[in-house]
Parts: sequence; C-alpha cells; structure tokens
Amino acid sequence: MAGEAGSSTAVSFGPFQLSPRQRVLLEAGKPVRVGSRALDLLIALLERPGELLSKDELISRVWPTTHVAEGNLKFQIANLRRALRDGQEGRRYLESSSGQGYRFVGDVTVVNDTAPSQPPSTPRVGKNNLPARLTPLIGRDDLVTKLAGRLSAQRLITVVGPGGIGKTSVAIATAEQLIGAYEDGVWSVDLGRLADPAFVRSTVAAAVRISMNPEDPLETLAAALRNARLLLVLDNCSHVIDAVAGLVVAILRTAPGVHILATSREPLRVEGEHIYRLGPLECPPASERLTAAEALRFPAVQLFVDLAAASHSGFELRDEDAPLIGEICRRLDGIPLAIELAAARVGVLGVHGLAARLENVLQVLTGGHRMALPRHRTMRAALDWSYSLLTPPEQMVFSRLAVFAGGFTLDAAAAVASDDTHSQEQIIDLVLELATKSLVAADADLLEPRFRLTEATRAYAVEKSKERGEFSELAPRHAMYFLKLLGVFSRSGAKFDEASAALALEINNLRTALSWAFGRHGDLAIGINLATSSVPVWLSMSLMAEWHGWAERAIAALDEAKLRGTSEEMKLQTALGISFQLVKNRASDAHAALARALELADHLGDTDYQLRILQTFSIYHMRIGEVRTALALARRANTLAAPLADSVSIAMTEWTLGISEHWVGEHRTARRRLEKFLQYQRAVPRSYFLHYAGFDLYVVARYTLAHTLWIQGQPEQAMETLQATLDEARHLKNPVSVCSALAFGGCALCLRTGDLDAAERLAAELVGQAQRYGLGDFLAYGKAVQEILLLRDGKTKVSAEQHRTGLQRWRESGWHILLSSSDLANTLAKAEYADELLAIVGEERERAEQNWVLSTFPELLRVEGELLLLSHDPDAALARARFRRSLELARAQGALSWELRAALSLARLERTQGRTKEASQVVHEVYQQFTEGFDSTDLKNAKQFLDDLGAPPGH
Repeated sequence: MAGEAGSSTAVSFGPFQLSPRQRVLLEAGKPVRVGSRALDLLIALLERPGELLSKDELISRVWPTTHVAEGNLKFQIANLRRALRDGQEGRRYLESSSGQGYRFVGDVTVVNDTAPSQPPSTPRVGKNNLPARLTPLIGRDDLVTKLAGRLSAQRLITVVGPGGIGKTSVAIATAEQLIGAYEDGVWSVDLGRLADPAFVRSTVAAAVRISMNPEDPLETLAAALRNARLLLVLDNCSHVIDAVAGLVVAILRTAPGVHILATSREPLRVEGEHIYRLGPLECPPASERLTAAEALRFPAVQLFVDLAAASHSGFELRDEDAPLIGEICRRLDGIPLAIELAAARVGVLGVHGLAARLENVLQVLTGGHRMALPRHRTMRAALDWSYSLLTPPEQMVFSRLAVFAGGFTLDAAAAVASDDTHSQEQIIDLVLELATKSLVAADADLLEPRFRLTEATRAYAVEKSKERGEFSELAPRHAMYFLKLLGVFSRSGAKFDEASAALALEINNLRTALSWAFGRHGDLAIGINLATSSVPVWLSMSLMAEWHGWAERAIAALDEAKLRGTSEEMKLQTALGISFQLVKNRASDAHAALARALELADHLGDTDYQLRILQTFSIYHMRIGEVRTALALARRANTLAAPLADSVSIAMTEWTLGISEHWVGEHRTARRRLEKFLQYQRAVPRSYFLHYAGFDLYVVARYTLAHTLWIQGQPEQAMETLQATLDEARHLKNPVSVCSALAFGGCALCLRTGDLDAAERLAAELVGQAQRYGLGDFLAYGKAVQEILLLRDGKTKVSAEQHRTGLQRWRESGWHILLSSSDLANTLAKAEYADELLAIVGEERERAEQNWVLSTFPELLRVEGELLLLSHDPDAALARARFRRSLELARAQGALSWELRAALSLARLERTQGRTKEASQVVHEVYQQFTEGFDSTDLKNAKQFLDDLGAPPGH
C-alpha cells in the first residue's frame, strides 16, 4: 500500500493477502479469523510498512472515540501475532519498539484485489478433513506443541477433561500441526452426534474413506488400516467409550503406522494409553489493584475479552473492570465453555450485571452457538450430558457431594455420603470414578488428596440432590463431620502447621455448616459448638471480623440451646474478647467478654483457659495503659503455669511477663525473658500462636526487643532487629501480625527516634493493610499516628487544644501506652502554649505513675522539665529537679537512651546558668557509655553539645 494502494488493491505478504476494501485476511486463499480491532491495527501498519507507528497513534486510529488502557493495544497486537503466527516457522511481521510503538517489517507487495465477497474455501495442504477452528485457541500453545511432539512416540494419547474444558479445540489444533507429517493424512472423527455405539466402526471407516458395512467385524477395519500411516482424531468418545476402546485396541495391534489422539471425559483404559488431563485456563489471583494490562497476561481473561469483544463490538477491557473480570473467570473455574457463555452475556448484562447474576450460574450460562452440539449451548446441557452417562450409584454420590462447598477429602465424602446400603469404602470408589470421568476435579498436590465440584457443577448437583429429596438430610451430617474434624485437630498435639493448612482449606465448608446450623431448619447447639471450635481457623486466617458475626449469633442462642454457663460460653467469650480488640476496637466490650470468660474458667476449674484468658486480659490492660494490672495478671498466669511443666504454657507466660516488664521499666529482665522466649521457636511452632492469639507472638517479642535495645542504648541493633521483624512479618502474610509489626514496632519506634519519614511510610502501609482486612483496631492506630505526624511536621502552627485533641484521639485508639504525650509534645513546645502543654503532660505523668507505665516515665519527666522552662513563669529549680529525677530513674532502669536525653536537657540548663563544667561532665558521663549508634540524632546532638563546649567527647 504505502501510498500506492487504492480501493481495488490488496496487500500480499508471505502466504497472506489483506483486502482493506472487504476487510478480509486470507491465508493461501482461506479466510483467517481475526478480530475487528486486530484487523484495524494490521491495516494501519500496512499503510506505512517499515515505519514506526506510536502507541498513541495506533490507539487513536483503532479506538477513535473511546479512551482505553494501553493494555488493550497490547492484547490486540498479541491477537494479531497469533493470527499471523508471527515468530513461528521463520515468520517475522511485527516489531515492537520498547515504550514507543510498533512497525510492520515483512516484505509487502501491492496486488489487485480479486477477493470475492465470500471467498471459497480451499483445502489445506496435506490429506485431512479437520474442521476449521472458528474461535482462537488461547493459553494452550505450549500444550499443543507438546502433544504434537509426543504423538510421534506415543501412539495413543487421550485428552481427558470435563465438558467445556476445550478438549476438542486442543485436539484439532494439535492435529493441524501434524498435517503433512503422516503420509496417509490426518483424519478427525466426531463421535459426539452418535446415538448408537454400533455405528462407531462405520463412522471411523467413512472418515478415513474405507468402505465397509456396519455388520462387518471389527477386524475388517483394522486390517484395512494395516499398512496406513495416518493420525486418527477420535473426538467425544465418552458416551460410546466401550466401542471406541475395542476399536482402538484392534487398530493399535494391527496397524502400527496409525496413531490416535482421542478426547473423552474419562480415559479409554486400554493398554498403551497415555493420558493428558486438560486443566482450566489460568486465572489471575484475587487483587483489588489488578490492571487491564496485568489481567490480559492470563489466558482466562484473554479468552473472556476476545469473546466479549466478538459478541459486543463496543466492549473494551478497562482498568476498573479488570478485577471484576478476573473474579468472574475464577468463579467460572477457568472453563472455556463457561467463559464463552458468560462473555456472550456482557452485551446485555454488562460486566457488573454479569458478576451479580453468577449466583444463578446455570441460568446465566446459556446462549451458545446455534451450530454447536446441543450439549455445548448451555452449561446445563453440558452437565445433563455428563450426568446421563453415570451409573445410578454414581449419580447418587454426585448429588450428595453437592453439600460440600470449596472441596472435600475422601474421608469427608465417605462420612457424609455413605448410608446403610453404601459403605464408606464404596463411596470412596465412586468418588474416584467420578474424578476419572471428570465430573469431580482432583488436586493430588496437597498433603492429602482433595476434590471439588466446579461452581457450575455444584449448582447442578444441588438441583439433583433436591430432586432426590436428600439435600436437607445431608446438611446436618455435613455440619457434624466438620465439628468432629475440628475436635480431632484440637487434639493433634504439636502438628499445628499441618492442622492449620488442612483447616484453612475447609473455610467454605465451615461457612456452609454455620449457615445451616443458625438457619431456619438448623441446630443451634451444633452452631454454637462450630462457632466455638472453629475459632483457631478464623484466627489463623485473619478472618475474625467474619467470625464475630457468627459469635454474636452463638451468644444470642446460648439460652435457647441451654448452654449458658458452660465451657462453650467460656470459649466464645474468650474469642469475643480478642475480636472486640482486634476487629471492633471496642475496649469496654472486650473487657466485659474477658471478665465473663475468666469468671467461667475459674468456676469450671479449667486451667488451660484460665491461662489463656489471663494472658489475653494482660494484653488488654497493657493496651489501655494499665500496666500495674497487666503485670499482676501475668504473674498470676505464671503461678498457674509453673507446676504444669508444659513448654507452651511456660513460653506464653515468659512472653506475657517479658512484655509487661518492658512497659514497667524492668528492661534487663524483660530482655532476658524475650530472648528466652524467642528460643522456643524450636519447640512451639508459629502456627500454634496464630491459633491461640490470632497473631505471631514471635514477631511481637522481636519488635518489643527492638524497643528495649533502643532504650538500653543500642540503636543500631534496635533498628536492625526492627527491620528483620518487619521483613519477617511481611513474609508470614498474616495480616494481624503484619499490622502489629508496622504499628507497634515500626511506627512507634520511628516516632520515638525521630525518623518521621519512615514513620509516615509505615503508617500509610498500616492504614492500607488495616482497611483491606477490616482490622478496625489497627486502622485507628494508623490514623492516630498520621495525626501525630501532621501535628509534628512543623508546617502548621499547632495549638495546645489541637495537642490535647490529638492526645485524646490517640487514647481513644486504645493503644496510647505505646506513645505518651511526650511523643506529641517533643517537637510542639511553643512558648505561647507551654502552660497548657505543661498541664497535659502533668496529667499524663500522673496517669503513667499511677499505672506503672514506667518505661517512658523518664522521658515524660524530661519533657515536663522543658515545658517548665518555657512557661510564662519559668521555674528553673523545678525543671532541674525533673531533669535530675529523669536522669536517676533512667539510670536505675538501664535506659541509656532516656538517660542521654535527660543529661542533655539538664546540661543545657546548667550552661545557661554558667555551670559549663557541670554541663559538660553530665553529658560526657552518659555519652561515653555508648558503643554504637553515633550517627543517630540523639548522639549527634550530644557530640555537638560537647564540641560547642570544647570538651572531649570520648569517642
């Protein structure tokens, strides 16, 4: 073209000819299926061959009135490359210039456009009768190449999979690659329309052009193929599988030059068969931030977008729709037929309407191509076909499996689906047979083999179960099985990792069982026991927000179920106390639940739960700043645990005491306990604490140790420990543990050390995580930190009232112990607000002293002294007293970092009063005790002070 092309010209390149006038692309005279957008791109590129066309230019050409993401251009270029087989067999047509655009680089010839409106079909090179593929084969290229290669050595390959998975498309594409490789051709036999297996032989004979009567024996056909070299594609064998198996055996024994590629929902089960079980198309993982370009990397989304665009010309994949389309593909289990049927509905329902209606998946997935086999026009028809091929016992088990949501093990199926006439062993055999016939999907890669029904298949099974009148009878058996399973795992000794992984897979079954138990025809006692027993599962998966709803229903049902005052209530109240803290951020409700739980544990004499509740209660009192009470509870727990000689109980009390002692200012003891606790990782796995408390206690111990190290004057070790803790928590991918490390480790320590940039980054990450997982407690903490940072940024003039409001909001977040008013006041002290700030800090000091929050007490005293010097009526004597008391208390605690700050404040006061020698001496005595961290802000300030006085720093 390139300026020469007119309305009656076409462009030829390689085996292709493009007619822009008729918008037709031919390959060797045969139409090539290519989407309209991809065709527009090809026309645009061929108008200026060899020239680089920018991305913006191509987008404006192909989408002149629509704003689309760049991912759509990449997707259509990929479609075009696939249609041209660019990069295969030495072909090279399209070249991309990174970040800029694309150019056509093939040799181009302008020819007369002689293409008729409907060009005639011409046979492909080589003997074959393969049907033309009218839809693109997406996500299967590597598989097709692998199968084509294997057929040279493996004479019989059966592609096995459920209806609609794409077996026929894969088989035909594989056979296309082998046209010309077999002297006597490649022949496809569609057995799907046969109603009588007696006609299998004659149908195959007709396809390979052999004359025989239906009455002729099987050996006649096999003998006729004795000297042939051909590939036989036997498609849709399932319903005539016995006849096909007999034929295949005869051909393999008699005709060594014949290779067979079969498709079926189950293997032929004959000697020499190689089975390839075809899986679903890969779908993107769940992500709220999935972009169009990212989504289009996944074959399931590619297929959906391609088919949706084909059925609705205005459809384009937008970034805002990408997460929802990813969800649709996941819910359709990546099954091509289901995706095809769903994509056809986009023009009517839209993406959001389609997603909303997938609850009625069988009603939505209709409207397949008119020329398709009837069983491929709707998902219901496809499932009807498969169901009709099952034996009565297989149909019975299939319908009973409908009760499982999210999959099941063989043990679960056997327990729930067996009855007086079908033993558990028989049920297992029938489930395995259903898996062989592709009605049940199997995952053998797990520790224990697991099975499931796809969403559409399960909806169909539910209908069949209700038709049989069994569904209501299965629900209580299902719920009781999982209640017993939870009991087994609660007694599983130290195998917590194994238990956690296994139970996490059952979360949808737990939801289903709880829904039934608390429903109209359920059993409240079973529901209460399920809610109680399943707490470790929800905790370990950070789904306590969801569990909280079930717990409240369980609490409300206690009286009706006559379980008030029992161990079930005790366990529920304990977990509710945790939930009210982590999820709801409701301290008073948490206190009430834990108090009731402890009352019941004492009454029942349950030592294990007494320990659990005391430790949880200790954490609760620490978070609201009542360290005296927290330490007393920790010591009470320690007294209970001492005679047990149990590593778990001792580890827990070491942890609780270590955290409490840190906050009470006993840093040396706290450090020893925390370091000792961290050694328990060899004996007590992390997953135990995830079950026990909902977060990883090793992470908490490590970042508390980081705080202790900093206070003791080891800032480098402290920050290294903190960074390791953050990395460790992120690696665990437990949301509560991540938020805990970000909040109480990262934000708190960075604010304390004055690294406001790091605190800002960590606070933003914390807020994002907390919002994503519905953790109200951590969300309040993150927002409180952000408010502190806003007050401390120095860009705005902050009043004492704003300071008081910020402190109050911090207290309301429930974790004000981790930062005192000194963290707010430290950079806010302005002479005009000093009196008001002094009153606030005084209140905080009294509160801290009363509740034994002595870890930060030296700093509170120091800040109070600084404010006394800034007040309207400065009191240097009282300020000096505050500095000296701060210095003495810090020294007694071994809190070298607080001691240095107090020494600097005292020294500055001494210098203003002319006592430079005393000023130098008080700083020098503390400064020389440091062995690291000389690049930290506090040590730099101290060195600068000593340099200004002309005193040797000692380092």
